[in-house]
Amino acid sequence: MSPQNLIDLRAHSVNIEKLESAICSLQEVEFLYSSKRSNKPSLHQVQPISLDCKEGKLYLLCFNYNKYKNQLLDFRVDRICNQIKILPIKFSPMKPMIHSISLSL
Repeated sequence: MSPQNLIDLRAHSVNIEKLESAICSLQEVEFLYSSKRSNKPSLHQVQPISLDCKEGKLYLLCFNYNKYKNQLLDFRVDRICNQIKILPIKFSPMKPMIHSISLSL
């Protein structure tokens, strides 16, 4: 991985700590997010599941059951525009997905 792909996350340390806390306590969070596709930040309320590092960038993996049902969403942490707000809304941990597979040889 080349150094230009790495994001300096020191400026986002407060949000990272809040996300870690919300993930551990199973609490929803709210934040403004600036995507590549829009020049105007949009408000998101989500259930944070984990933080994941891909190609030198940190992503929040989460669900928003009100809007997207069972779709896992990801948000780049460095694109979160404001301080994350931990909401007093608890959620249940996600049940593992189990799929039956039938093989014929």
